[in-house]
Amino acid sequence: MFSNKDLKNLIVPLFLEQLLMALVGVADVFVIGFVGEAEVSGVSLVNSFNAMFINLFITLASGGAVVISQYIGRKEERIDYEEKYWSTAGIISGTGNCSRSNSK
Repeated sequence: MFSNKDLKNLIVPLFLEQLLMALVGVADVFVIGFVGEAEVSGVSLVNSFNAMFINLFITLASGGAVVISQYIGRKEERIDYEEKYWSTAGIISGTGNCSRSNSK
């Protein structure tokens, strides 16, 4: 599997990415804080939507990478699109891989 050093090499960039995303939201609120209370509310609301969409796109990219790496690992040339759909849907919904096993 992975050593602790390999996991640390993966975790550090992910942590920094999330930290920078949070700091951008804090900086936005700080700059707008001099304007007014309603403006701060609006910027905070937009920052939460921004974070939600960024996490959604990260999830989609990760789900696609998992499905593609499964096909590369199996060395299959033909892609079963129904299995790909259910795999990606399972990853996106957070339930894991719900693809049905094929008896080939």
